[in-house]
Amino acid sequence: VPGLNVEEVVEQYEHFASRWSPDVVLYLVVDNDLDRGLCGGAVRLLAGDGWGAALVRWSSAARLMYLLSVRSSVEAEGRRLALDPGAPDRFMAAVGRLESLVRAKGAQLGIVILGWPTTAVVGDRMSSAKLSVLDVSGILADPGHRIPDEGHLNAAGSRRVAEAIGQWIGK
Repeated sequence: VPGLNVEEVVEQYEHFASRWSPDVVLYLVVDNDLDRGLCGGAVRLLAGDGWGAALVRWSSAARLMYLLSVRSSVEAEGRRLALDPGAPDRFMAAVGRLESLVRAKGAQLGIVILGWPTTAVVGDRMSSAKLSVLDVSGILADPGHRIPDEGHLNAAGSRRVAEAIGQWIGK
């Protein structure tokens, strides 16, 4: 199932998290941040009112077919976006908007790279924009820090990332 993409992260901050008063806002970048987001494309079918929405809600077979189609389209889109030359521009535009929103609230934005070749692709542009960036992708690259056959951080990996962020913020 797809997750929030970079544009949706900005929208979530703008509509919800901007109500808080933090000193620092952290955006943890992962490799699917340029994929189609939860609210995009065919996913709207689940919340629709037409016959397709009713079929997906009431038929287990239709629901299974729908989820398999979403998964395969998201995987294909993720591979395509990895080669998409416009991806860095979209990423930087969204991060620039997030940074402006955060600064307007008197806070500082910190970007933590968990995945996606962000540093290699847009590292110079993030430096030019004077964004605070911490790359912890090496922690996630270690199989001992991931849940087997799944990819998310396990407890040891989460602890390592939290320690790295704590040290970074403390500087």
